[in-house]
Amino acid sequence: MSLFYRKNTRPLFALLLSLAPFFAGIAISSALNNENNSSLYFSVGICLSVFQCAAYLFVLHISSKRFVVYFLICGFLILFGQISVGFLFDKSFFKVAFITLGQLYILSLYRSKDIYKESPSKDITRFLILTTSLWIIAAMIWMLMLGYNIIFRKMPGASYWMLFNLNSAFNILIGIDALLVLFQSLHTRFSISDNKVAINGIDYTPLLSKNDRDILMLFAKEKSHRINCSAILQKQTDGMSDENREICASCIETRQKATLCKHYKRIYNQINKIKKFLETMRVGTILSSQNKMDITKDGWTLHVFENVRFSLEK
Repeated sequence: MSLFYRKNTRPLFALLLSLAPFFAGIAISSALNNENNSSLYFSVGICLSVFQCAAYLFVLHISSKRFVVYFLICGFLILFGQISVGFLFDKSFFKVAFITLGQLYILSLYRSKDIYKESPSKDITRFLILTTSLWIIAAMIWMLMLGYNIIFRKMPGASYWMLFNLNSAFNILIGIDALLVLFQSLHTRFSISDNKVAINGIDYTPLLSKNDRDILMLFAKEKSHRINCSAILQKQTDGMSDENREICASCIETRQKATLCKHYKRIYNQINKIKKFLETMRVGTILSSQNKMDITKDGWTLHVFENVRFSLEK
């Protein structure tokens, strides 16, 4: 889950991403002695920030079907405005365009499902991880070089350029956050609770009955993820009766055939149903004892696949 890209924080997120032109405008205006030109650059910086914030808000809220087209249009308009201002007024605004280019790339990562129409493949995700890592390294080098010029070469308007550089550091943090989200997407998230079974945040609870979910919870609560039919029977009957307890103990001790138990067939069918569900969802499977005579004692083991992160939620 992202630390920054969340539904309830999108306005603040868009605002923080749009501060670079504002800081650049202040830094340029503070370095000028001409008051008229100074206010002009300040106004240009504010206008660019306001337009960029509005465009980012639009992009963050646009529907999935129209995302790619409007994202490209908004990105082009933002970059065109910043580059044009750089040519018309001051080349320092090119620094803003460089930052914006990185921001647009990061936003495309957060909404990669809308670009690829589904979750990108593992190969594409690995490629995005590589390119994002390179972008973060390049952005850090660029930030350090700008910081060197600010501190040691005493750039005009140094204090305001320092704010600009801090904003660049925030963009790098966002890039690292997006990188972590990409790493998480390489793994399937499988979580269960008393009332919910979810895979990658999608609720699959209706596909399983209450008894099925109870069995999954029993698997999850055991460190070895192993349970036997007596544990399942105890859970499903809200505490095993003395009669059933004696029958289960005798069954295990004498290694009686499981098929002779009146409860076993029902439990076995439930286990098979859960197994098919796990395998269909590609999150795991259920393994039975190699020795069929020990099935009542050893029971079954929940095996989660390697690329799956399994969690038990309260």
